Amino acid sequence: MNLLFGKVRWNEDTHLEAMQDNVFNSGFLDLYVERDSVFKHDSRPYFYDDNTGVLSAVLGYISNIEEIKARYSLSNETDVEVVERLYALEGIKFVSQLDGIFLILIFHEATKRAYILQSRYGYNLPIYYTGNDNEFTFGTSLKQVLKHNTATRELNIAAARDFLHYSSIVHQAAIVPNRATLVSNISKLVTHEYMIIDGMKGSNKVKSLKFKEKEVAKELAKDELIATVDNSVRTLFNQLRTDNITSTLTSGRDSNLILHFLRRLTDNTIKIVTLSGGEGYNEIPATQAILRNYDNIEHITDTLHSGPDKLPDIVWKLEGYTFQEGVFLRYQLSEILSRENLRFAFLGACADQMLDRKRRSLVLYESWIRKMVTTRVRRTNYIVTPYRFIRNILRTTYLNVKGSQNHKGPEFPEPELRATIRPSSSNVLYDIEADYLSKMHGMLLNSFGVQGIYAYVNKDIVGMSKALGMLNRRKGFFNQRVQETLAPEITTNFALKGPTTSLKDLVPIDENMLTKLLQLELVNRILSKSQIERIANSPGDYHLLILQLIYLYLFNQLFISGEFDSFFDEPHIDKNLGDFFPQA
Repeated sequence: MNLLFGKVRWNEDTHLEAMQDNVFNSGFLDLYVERDSVFKHDSRPYFYDDNTGVLSAVLGYISNIEEIKARYSLSNETDVEVVERLYALEGIKFVSQLDGIFLILIFHEATKRAYILQSRYGYNLPIYYTGNDNEFTFGTSLKQVLKHNTATRELNIAAARDFLHYSSIVHQAAIVPNRATLVSNISKLVTHEYMIIDGMKGSNKVKSLKFKEKEVAKELAKDELIATVDNSVRTLFNQLRTDNITSTLTSGRDSNLILHFLRRLTDNTIKIVTLSGGEGYNEIPATQAILRNYDNIEHITDTLHSGPDKLPDIVWKLEGYTFQEGVFLRYQLSEILSRENLRFAFLGACADQMLDRKRRSLVLYESWIRKMVTTRVRRTNYIVTPYRFIRNILRTTYLNVKGSQNHKGPEFPEPELRATIRPSSSNVLYDIEADYLSKMHGMLLNSFGVQGIYAYVNKDIVGMSKALGMLNRRKGFFNQRVQETLAPEITTNFALKGPTTSLKDLVPIDENMLTKLLQLELVNRILSKSQIERIANSPGDYHLLILQLIYLYLFNQLFISGEFDSFFDEPHIDKNLGDFFPQA
C-alpha cells in the first residue's frame, strides 16, 4: 500500500533524531512513508542526503525517469535520489519536467521548509491537511490525519451539498469540487497546486503549479498520436520489475490498444481481467472474441456481485472523496486483482480526459474565464464585487452547458432536483472529471495493495491531442487511427461506450431504509423539506441521489462520530449496510 503521513511541530528545532526504513524524524518533522515497489526505480520510500540536509520522498511513479537521468547525467538508481539531485540543481521548478503519476515531498532541514508537489494531472491519492498554532498534519489517508488530530470533528454541510449538486455535471460522480472535504477543519490539495510548509514562519501556503503544455505541429500529431501511446506503454513496461503483465480489458478501444502494444513487448502470459456489470452490461463475450486473436492469454472474468453490503467498506476506502455509479465495478476489480496476487495492472482509465478535445476545450474555456476575471480585478481600482458577480455568471453558464449533456427538465427529475441544491461556490478550481476518475481507481486499488498504471496519462499524448484540435473532437481522430491499427477481427467486437452497471438492479432501495434515511437529522441539514418530500414521493426517480445520501450518512458514522477510530489503521471495515440501518 502507498501511504504518506507527516506532522510538523512549529515550535521544535530541526535535528535528526531517527531514520529507519519507513520513518524519518527530525524533531520538527515526523514522517512515515509506505510504498508499493513494482518499478525498477521505486525500491526506496524516501532518501535523506547528509551533505545537503535534504529529504525527498516519492509515491507513485515518474514515467520519464530514464530521460531525466540522461538529461542531467545522473547515475542514481532510485527515483528518490534523482528527485533530491534535481531539487539541489533546479529548486522546486524541477517538477515541471517530470511525467507520470506521483506525489513528492521535499524537506530542507537548514531552512525548515517542506514542499508537497504532485504530477501535472494530480496524484491518484488525495493529500489532506489541517493545522493549528502548535502543529500541522498532512497525509494521503484521511483516517491517519483524523487519528492524529485532536480538533472537534464536524461534517462540512456546505461540502456535502457540493458533493450532491455537482453530480449532475460530472457524469454522475459525487465530488467536492474545491479544497474542502466532508470534514469541516480538514482541506485537500487539488490538481495544479503545491504546498509550502514554512517552519521559520510557522505557516503553510498553497500555490498554483504551472505546467507548460508541449507544443506539437498538427501534421506530426496526426502521424504520431498512436505511436505516442505505444511509446508510453513501452516506457512503463521497460521500467517494471517483471514482464509478467496484467491489464484490464473492456470492449472499448482504449484498453484494447494497450493490449495490442503489450503483446508486442513480451511473449510471456498476459493476465487479462474483465468484469461483467450484469445483464445488459456484459462485456465478457466481446472480450473473449477479441482475445481469440492473441496467444498466451489468461483471461480472468467475473460477474459483478458487490452490492449494498459492500457500501460501508467502499466509503471506508474512498474516505468521502468521491462516489460514482461505477464504483462497485472498480471495487470488485481491485478485489480480484488482490485475490489473484496481482500487484499492478495497466488501465485504460483517463483516456477520454487526456484525449477528448471537445471536453478539454470546455476545461480551457473555464480556465480562460477565471484568468480573465481575476486579471481584470488586479489591474483596476474598481470594486471587486461586480467582477465576482460577473465571474459567477460566466461560471454558472459554463457549468449549465456542461451539465446539459446529462439532460434537465421534468422528464429528468434527478438532475433537476440536484440543480436546486445550492453549491457553496461556482468557482471550480481544477478539472474535476479527471480528478474523480483518477482518485476512484487509485484509492480503491491502493486499499487492496495494487498499483494502477495509466498509459494515457502522459504529457506527450495530451500535447498531441491539443495539436489536433477539433479534429480529435470526441476522440474522433484517435478512434479512427485505432481502427486502422488493430485487426478487423478485433475491431468488429468493439461495443459503444455506455453504463457499466445498473445501480437500480445492483442496490435496490429498501422502503424501511429510505424512511429512516429521510428522517435523519443529517439529511434534514443537507436538504430542504421540499427536496426531501420530492424524494419520498417518487424514490424510483432519485435512486443515485438516495445512494449518495446513504454514502454521506455512512461517512458521518465512520469518520465523524468517533465510533470507529480504533479501526483507522485497518484497510477494510467489516460492516454491512444492515449494521447501520437495523430492521425495526
